[in-house]
Amino acid sequence: PALPADVVAHLRAQAGLPVDLRERAIRLATVEGDDPSKLDTAAWAIVRRSDGTPEDYRRALRLAGAASGLLPENGAILSTLGVAHYRAGDAEKALETLTRSDGIQQGHPVTVAFLAMAHSRLGHEDRARAELARLRELTSQDRWKEDEASRAFLHEAEDLIEGSQPAQDRR
Repeated sequence: PALPADVVAHLRAQAGLPVDLRERAIRLATVEGDDPSKLDTAAWAIVRRSDGTPEDYRRALRLAGAASGLLPENGAILSTLGVAHYRAGDAEKALETLTRSDGIQQGHPVTVAFLAMAHSRLGHEDRARAELARLRELTSQDRWKEDEASRAFLHEAEDLIEGSQPAQDRR
């Protein structure tokens, strides 16, 4: 894993980054350093909501990417990264990352909800509906049926997949 000083040096060398973005990233690297849990928590706080701005989701993508770089086989961190890709508008990368996460976590409702939505965004309606059915099964289990976040993501997936908008118009 990169040390915070290495990350800061790398960020300072990124001339293409807007100054304000670079400075915020440097502050994050300095404050949160190489703690993947803190990076993941910060990213999750952003991506768990569907009403963020594109800038918010790009920030979350950077945070989750840094966390994943430190713990590349952590299913929960990969899930956050996949959700960040989805929220940032990259359904293909979301699908790839969430599939990796699901292989590790074996059916976490958050991951399955966003797998369903990524498939839908990509026009894979049969696969989206299969994942939605899987999500409904998961959220009916005792472990998840009272979990508010799982229920909220189920409703978000249902709205997207079963809504009346064509796939290319959904966002």
